[in-house]
Amino acid sequence: MAERVAKSSEALVVPPGAGRPLGRPDTAASGTLKASSEETGGAVTVFESTRPVGDTGGPQAHLHRDADEMFYVLEGEYRFQLGDRVVDAPRGTFVFVPRGTPHAFRNKGAETGRMLTVVAPGGLERFFAARRAAAGRADPRGQRGAQPGARDGGRGVVWPVLGGRADRGARARS
Repeated sequence: MAERVAKSSEALVVPPGAGRPLGRPDTAASGTLKASSEETGGAVTVFESTRPVGDTGGPQAHLHRDADEMFYVLEGEYRFQLGDRVVDAPRGTFVFVPRGTPHAFRNKGAETGRMLTVVAPGGLERFFAARRAAAGRADPRGQRGAQPGARDGGRGVVWPVLGGRADRGARARS
């Protein structure tokens, strides 16, 4: 099927390789929007993301006040920070992050990482669109892009990204 159905009251089928680009101006990762909030009547946002070898940055640790987030590792191996826990997630791992839980992740493997992410309720694609639109503006901390706030999809930055002390000793706590 080559056509997307954009009415939330109808089934949505996205064929292999289809979807809309969901670029991240702050990382080498790329993403493909598979189902938008608009297409699902606000129920979910679904996207596939790819993180090349060596792109270990991942998103800054954050939380979603208004949404739960689910990750399914399709390829590679990721490291997740989930509150105070740090866990390694190889291919086939499912991670559920309830709203309000601080979290971060990065590709820790020796191969390209690929994940399917589901956000419920939907709307996170608007946050990515705002980041793309603001990619050329620097904030006072020297970071580029849109900063968390009232229109950030319920996102709030809570502590530095994986790679610091929480990243060390992950195997002991997984």
